Amino acid sequence: MDNIVSKEKFLAGDYTSNDLFPDKKKDNLKELKSLLDSPSDLSVEEFPVPTGVSNDLQQAMKEDQVDSKIYQYNELAKIVKALPDEPKITSGFDSLNEALDGGFQGGELVILSAATKNGKTTFCQTMSYLQAVKGVNSLWFSLEMSWQEITRKFLAMDIDDVITQVPANLGIFYMIDNRGLNLKTLEIKAKEARDKLGVKIIYIDHLHFLLPLGETKNVSFVIGGIVREVKQIAVKLNITIVLIAHTKKLETDARPDINSLRDSSFIAQESDFVFLMWRERLDLDKKQKKYTGLEEEDIYSEATFVALEANRRNGKTKRWKFGLVNDCFHEYGTYLYIKNENGTEVANIEKKDTSQEDTKKEIKKNTQMGMFRKK
Repeated sequence: MDNIVSKEKFLAGDYTSNDLFPDKKKDNLKELKSLLDSPSDLSVEEFPVPTGVSNDLQQAMKEDQVDSKIYQYNELAKIVKALPDEPKITSGFDSLNEALDGGFQGGELVILSAATKNGKTTFCQTMSYLQAVKGVNSLWFSLEMSWQEITRKFLAMDIDDVITQVPANLGIFYMIDNRGLNLKTLEIKAKEARDKLGVKIIYIDHLHFLLPLGETKNVSFVIGGIVREVKQIAVKLNITIVLIAHTKKLETDARPDINSLRDSSFIAQESDFVFLMWRERLDLDKKQKKYTGLEEEDIYSEATFVALEANRRNGKTKRWKFGLVNDCFHEYGTYLYIKNENGTEVANIEKKDTSQEDTKKEIKKNTQMGMFRKK
């Protein structure tokens, strides 16, 4: 049938009704129907995109192909042995990297949890800043703080801005409007940031903002489902995700542990690492039964503890001590050195934290990075 439109023209949309039905014969209709009924010749991907459909929508509608084949161990072992070593993603702190066998890896989900106002976001921003200084780009979904607030915190850490009044060109990225953010949008933006901006690690602040308002089902299961989806995004995109979470309400002097995560035990079960934070509370005079309101006493010391409570990769667990200067966390020995007035001595450093010589080496190294200054 010479006057029927060719398959190539049909797929390209280069035809008119006259091309399809020049003589309005039933044979032409049968020919056209045969094209549409031939899955071996046509696939959905081959059809032209309708006019007016945006690139973002086209990308969102594409589904990954699922490989349902069953493989034998030795086949996969050969593939894994041939793979190049994947570089680790630094945490920003050498002591943490040591417990992580060099750092984080793509596909891992990291939980950082603490009570309200104990420094969760600031600690993650410190990691993000140190990573950016070392060339590791990060993406933030800050659902709790405004973009102005998160920017001011990064500015406080940015030594380039202090010296030159020009912010450093750091690979830290975030949206300024996160209203309506859901897991699907998060995945699309994460993929875009990975592909176009070279992002290797994502920070989500925080978990409970991903919980739909008015959720009346079993909250534990809902949160568990959210955490599992976040983990799947990390694996799918081969990217590290740090998810900030709250702990449940604890007694005043109680230290959080793996069972302190708020609302769901699935949070720890679905993650690769669980870090917990708490501020060191001072031992107040317990004999003082009545508080007159005249005393001025600090409730907390200057120390903040970070503990690696769960480690799926190698099982190592450890606790570290940090101090805060210029809205930036430092390992405690380094912190004491910075706080020293003349900057030449390290006073009252506990042996378990670091030696004086090691601290001086750390100061020298990080001063070159522009990390330390006095207000």
